[in-house]
Amino acid sequence: GLFFERNVQWAGRGMVNMVCHRQCDEYVSVGKEGRHSSSNDRTSSAVTDRPTVIFLHVGKTAGATMRRALRREFRRDEVLEVRAPTVLPGRLRRDGAVSWFASLPERDRARARLIMGHMTYGLHEFVPRPSGYVTLLREPIALVRSQYHHVSRHEGHLLHERAKAHADLESYIESGLSLEMDNSQTRAF
Repeated sequence: GLFFERNVQWAGRGMVNMVCHRQCDEYVSVGKEGRHSSSNDRTSSAVTDRPTVIFLHVGKTAGATMRRALRREFRRDEVLEVRAPTVLPGRLRRDGAVSWFASLPERDRARARLIMGHMTYGLHEFVPRPSGYVTLLREPIALVRSQYHHVSRHEGHLLHERAKAHADLESYIESGLSLEMDNSQTRAF
């Protein structure tokens, strides 16, 4: 597959990297107006033959904004949100997402034209049609700070109570409590 990277302006948040891994002859890009552009015309009969877009959402990288933009480009019945049901001890929830998806009936996996969620690379192996990835990356230090503040502010977060034992970002990182603090973007791939 072809791998490429480019910068895009996104939702007034400044520059973020958008990385796409192409595994087919077509890819989807969302421009500053949030409109779909593709190598196929959306109104043609080839719409049903479009590859499935897999949005690999790395936490704290403007992914929620990207999900909203992508949702506008697909019908509700074409969208599948991947959510791993449990978190294994010492692992991230996204680590179980691919096996959860693989356990779905083939008709459900084939129906989706947009698959998105916190997951790791490899889901495409279980999509019974051509597919390609899209993801957003963030400068690593800004990502770590954002993740720490997110856990600290949100009482419902899985790590919130345990994170309170760490008075600052440095002790939180050194604790090893969250794998997301240890090169999270690379671990997704």
